[in-house]
Amino acid sequence: MKRLLGLVIALLLLVGCASVAEPVGADANPPEVTAATEPTVAATALPAPREWSGVPQAYWAVLERLFACDEASYGYQVVDINNDGIPELILFILGSTELPWLFQIYTLDGDEPAHLIHFDIFDFGVITKEGIIFAHHTRSEEIATIRSFLLEADATTLTTLTSHRFFYENLDDEQLALLHAYRNPPNPMQFEFIPLGS
Repeated sequence: MKRLLGLVIALLLLVGCASVAEPVGADANPPEVTAATEPTVAATALPAPREWSGVPQAYWAVLERLFACDEASYGYQVVDINNDGIPELILFILGSTELPWLFQIYTLDGDEPAHLIHFDIFDFGVITKEGIIFAHHTRSEEIATIRSFLLEADATTLTTLTSHRFFYENLDDEQLALLHAYRNPPNPMQFEFIPLGS
C-alpha cells in the first residue's frame, strides 16, 4: 500500500513537472511585438537564478525548471558515468521509501544539455561503475521490459546493448534470473543525493 501511495504521489509530481524534460530554449510561440504594442514589465520581479555549485552552467536551466516544480522531491548529482571527461547530470526523485530513484540523465553536447534517458514511476534504473545503465520497465503487472544501455565516449545518445520483454505469468527460471540480474547488477554506482532545496 505504501508503494502504491508513493507511486501515485510520484505520478502527480511527474505530471505537474512534465515540462522538465523539454529542451532548453525560447518559447515556441512568443508574443508578437508590433509598433502598436510594446512589451510590458511584469509587476513582480523574477528571482535571480540560483548558482548551482559544482554543476556545469549548461545544466543550470534544467535544475531551475525542476526546482520551480518541487524542490523537496528532487535531487541531483554530477558524475562522469563513462569516464570520458564530460560530467553527466543525474536527477533523482524521492519515492515512497524516501530513497532516491533515478529520474533523468543528461550529458553535454557542447554547451547544451542533451537528454539521455527518462525513468518514470514504473521504471527502476541502475548505473554500474562500468557506465552501463540498466532499466527495468513495468507498464503493467503483466509485462516487463528490461534493457541495458551504454553511453560511449563523447556521445550524446545512448547505445542499446540488450533488450528483453517478458510476460510475468510465463517466466521461466532463466528469465527470472535475468530479471533479477538487471535489477541487481554487479558494481552499482553509489550516489550522493543532493536535494534541490539545499
